[in-house]
Amino acid sequence: MTPERIDDDHLLQMTDILGKLPDKLLSKWIRSKNYFGPGGERIQKPALEVLSLEDYLIKGKPHDMGGQEADLLLSLLRKLLQYDPANRPSTGEILMHPWFARGHAPYRRSSSIDVSSPTSDTI
Repeated sequence: MTPERIDDDHLLQMTDILGKLPDKLLSKWIRSKNYFGPGGERIQKPALEVLSLEDYLIKGKPHDMGGQEADLLLSLLRKLLQYDPANRPSTGEILMHPWFARGHAPYRRSSSIDVSSPTSDTI
């Protein structure tokens, strides 16, 4: 398999799990027309069944995780897995997310760290 095909497969897996690539990124992918139609729809179905991020979470979540917690976690993951890094939250924003704030994560906030500070990315 060529390096280009490996790259394409990786990008295809990302779109299957995370959703459509933004037009700005899709336009930079030279071979995208081999896989997507003019409306951004996938031309061929994946050889193997691929689940969306939502379906992965539903199928693989721990049995003791309730629906509300799963929704919060999905919300957090969607924010973290933005295609454009400029749209991803800062460390402080991540730590302020309701999933952490409601105590679902194995995280304890230290009083010596100000997570609301714009410089919290240095944590």
